[in-house]
Amino acid sequence: MATQMKAVIVPEAKAAWEVRERPVPEPGPGEVLVRIHACGICGTDLWMAHGVLAFRPFPLLMGHEGVGEVVALGPGVTERKVGDRVGIPMMQKRCGACDFCREEHPNSFVTAGNCASPILSGVNVDGAMAEYMVADVGGTVLLPDGISYEDAAPTVCAGYTAWAGL
Repeated sequence: MATQMKAVIVPEAKAAWEVRERPVPEPGPGEVLVRIHACGICGTDLWMAHGVLAFRPFPLLMGHEGVGEVVALGPGVTERKVGDRVGIPMMQKRCGACDFCREEHPNSFVTAGNCASPILSGVNVDGAMAEYMVADVGGTVLLPDGISYEDAAPTVCAGYTAWAGL
């Protein structure tokens, strides 16, 4: 597998988006490496690129509508296998430690806003606007065989894009 990948980077607020070379990330414990086949662009991405929403400092690698194929498994991963077609929604994982998480609410984007430290694709961790992305295995969803990657990408968005796509 390649050691470098192309990624779309937003260097600073309101700047032109750039394609840059970056190292291919490696999956850690409980993570998978996904070769991205398609990624939608959401209003959240645009607000972040313009500096309206500031979840982390620039430069940014955004994208929370990523879909692709699992190409590597991190240590301890048994829920997925190499070759699985998956989507990576914005809400990958809750922290599990804050008061809200300890109340055992379901893992969803709706509840992510109440978690003190959620893992959010392309928001507070690198996203899917790249050739490869690492994701928490529990934050991936299997895609049905009959749907193309292009059609599946907008459906993993937590908000309006999914509704429009469906």
